[in-house]
Amino acid sequence: MTASVQEAVGILQAALASVQAQTHGALGLHLKQAEVDLELEVVKKVGVDFEFKVFGMGGSAGAHATSNDKQSIKLVLNPAPIKAAADLPPSDKLAKAIIALAADANAVKSQVAGQFTLGEFTLTVSFGFTRDGKAQVFAGAEGSAANTHSITLTFTVV
Repeated sequence: MTASVQEAVGILQAALASVQAQTHGALGLHLKQAEVDLELEVVKKVGVDFEFKVFGMGGSAGAHATSNDKQSIKLVLNPAPIKAAADLPPSDKLAKAIIALAADANAVKSQVAGQFTLGEFTLTVSFGFTRDGKAQVFAGAEGSAANTHSITLTFTVV
């Protein structure tokens, strides 16, 4: 699916609300910043077909043209402080993947305790949109350049 910027931001807004609530409450992390790279592809198809008959003889002809236009936009989102850690369930696969990665990174804090402190860390996740408008996380070689976006999140330990 090729989502518009507004549709993509709406989906990301819901996912980031879940991420912010889950990581702040359960993991003791603060979402400092989310950088989103969206690559949107607009495909325009124009065509005409016609048939003709002249003196009992006929034929058909047609002409078709397709143009692709890729547009990229980078958004830097700085979340407003949350008032209370609401216990919202993750809204979609993107939110669940980010929360799981944040939990793994946060586990490093106790692993290195005594020798190091965990200041802040950054996660980058590649994703796209399904036909029904939901975010889908890509693993390995899934996705294509036309529909793969990324989000980079910076967390600090509360």
